[in-house]
Amino acid sequence: MTDDFVSTNEWSLIATLRHRPGRPTAVELAPGTEGIDINAWSRSEGWCEHCRTLRTRRITYLLRRRNGALAQIGSTCLADFIGEPDPMHVLRPSSRLQSPRQGHHHLGEHGRASEYIDTRAYLAHVAQAIFDGGFVSTAAATRGKPATWSQALATLDVARSPSARGRRRSQQTVDWVRDELAARPELDDFERRLVQVLGQHRLTLRELPTAAAGIYAYHQHLRRQIEAREQSGEYLGEPGEVITASLIVRRVERVATTGGPVQRHFLRDELGRIAIWDARRETLPRGSSSFDVVVAEQARIDGRPITVLARCLRVSPREGTP
Repeated sequence: MTDDFVSTNEWSLIATLRHRPGRPTAVELAPGTEGIDINAWSRSEGWCEHCRTLRTRRITYLLRRRNGALAQIGSTCLADFIGEPDPMHVLRPSSRLQSPRQGHHHLGEHGRASEYIDTRAYLAHVAQAIFDGGFVSTAAATRGKPATWSQALATLDVARSPSARGRRRSQQTVDWVRDELAARPELDDFERRLVQVLGQHRLTLRELPTAAAGIYAYHQHLRRQIEAREQSGEYLGEPGEVITASLIVRRVERVATTGGPVQRHFLRDELGRIAIWDARRETLPRGSSSFDVVVAEQARIDGRPITVLARCLRVSPREGTP
């Protein structure tokens, strides 16, 4: 161990080093960083100055001490090295909020300025953090494993771009919360708070833990859907079958067909199964409703199971039913 290096307030983050087997290390500089040899660090390996171990790593952090000394630290050693359970909060106190965010402020309690963060951009970093290392709640955070919401904020600060998968999961989570969760008649306290937080286009710092937990909640929702589909099947029903289903109208597009233009409705049931219905004149409103449907056929589009509907009739609520 290198105890002589440890000093909580003396270190700043210079770069994130992303190690890629068989390829040069990607060097992602922190804002305002200068004076390091990027070409040299692009040849770096998964070394950690703290545990003095060279092994296969995905990410290490390059830190600079006030006296100019550099240290390469593994991601799992960062908290111990800095001496803080949430090291990113102390690494760059002056630049922690300088990131690809919306540059709008409002006055919070006691007149202090709070900065807004783009909701989808932040959630993409949360999703990437979960894909890379699993979800860590605030309560479960340790020195060696910071909370996921904090990890995401740290990567946002150094302008690390999440993967396309992370960006998709961000959009899926926002759609799920705004279109499906918000439409449920009964929500628990967390769900109500989540609908409120992710219903906004921008987040404040105090809302980040709730927003991050929303990505994890959506992951759990997907797992339950997969388990249910394994029992119920990939399609809403068999060709010719007449069923009543609760469906969400996700979007409607005007499409040209050999029989003339139609309004193509893209629907999804509570298990995440996708259905398509073409209507000549009618356009269903977006949102969740109960429908009497007739299954025309079962198809696959881009490898995904799609139930094609011959009829989709919205069921009117019974008298006296809210």
